[in-house]
Amino acid sequence: MDLSKSKIKFNSFTKPLDDLGNNNSQQNIVGYISLENDNSEYFNFARRFFTFSIIHIFKGTGNFVVNETKYEINTNSVYFAYPGHLLSPKNLLNLNAVILYCTPDFLLSCNKNFIDLDLFQIQDTPLSAQLTIDESNELREVENKIMFEIDNNHRKKEELLKTLISQHVFLVDRDYFRNDKPVSDKKLPDIVKRFIALMNINQNFTLSLSDLADTFNVSSDHLNTLIKKYTNKPVKTHIKEKMIAQAKNLLIHSDFEIKEIAYTLGFNYPQYFNRAFKQTVGRTPGEFRLEFAF
Repeated sequence: MDLSKSKIKFNSFTKPLDDLGNNNSQQNIVGYISLENDNSEYFNFARRFFTFSIIHIFKGTGNFVVNETKYEINTNSVYFAYPGHLLSPKNLLNLNAVILYCTPDFLLSCNKNFIDLDLFQIQDTPLSAQLTIDESNELREVENKIMFEIDNNHRKKEELLKTLISQHVFLVDRDYFRNDKPVSDKKLPDIVKRFIALMNINQNFTLSLSDLADTFNVSSDHLNTLIKKYTNKPVKTHIKEKMIAQAKNLLIHSDFEIKEIAYTLGFNYPQYFNRAFKQTVGRTPGEFRLEFAF
């Protein structure tokens, strides 16, 4: 395979893990991967996103699976993945793309109004949008500025990155929902928006109703009543659905044994996981893996 014309570039902005900057350990809080005419195996393996990730495809062929949804690569398209989503690319050729990723804390610090966007009000659903040439070029211009700031060091770097990423996210939200009604016709209370955003971000599958109530500084009964009123589901159902969705992801995208998946999701005994999965999905984890393997 001729890789002579393939260009792969990546970089990230890191910060110390502790607030005082005394820890040698660094965390990537925002970064990019730029692929040009990529025919390599670089992107052809399953990966889990622990970040919010925006994949902007300029051109190429092939397909990839995000969670349970399979996508054909389309020229001038954009894909949005939440933390915890799993992506498995297949047979990618001549791929030109930019992948931007941000940790949840950094992304939500860019703009306090993000939780009002439809983009953050959809749970466990990978999103894709076909862009016009003008929309794709507009996004690409902002992406080039983001990559430039990541590559260069100066004292206003973090502030500029937050401004540019905020602009990028608002453009992506506009392009996703330009022809659609809002995700919800109801005017959601702020605590409900924050709950949905937290469920999108959180990867702790052992959370309880009381844990979440403490997070929002309300009683368990009040939180459960509010969430059920506006989403038609109690909090425990949201937690269970989040866990089952991640179980499906791991069954499809990984070679983990079922007992390993059970332990990963916080089950002390695999048989309890098997029972909970079958009650919700109607099939055992093993049956689901065989039926939905891509």
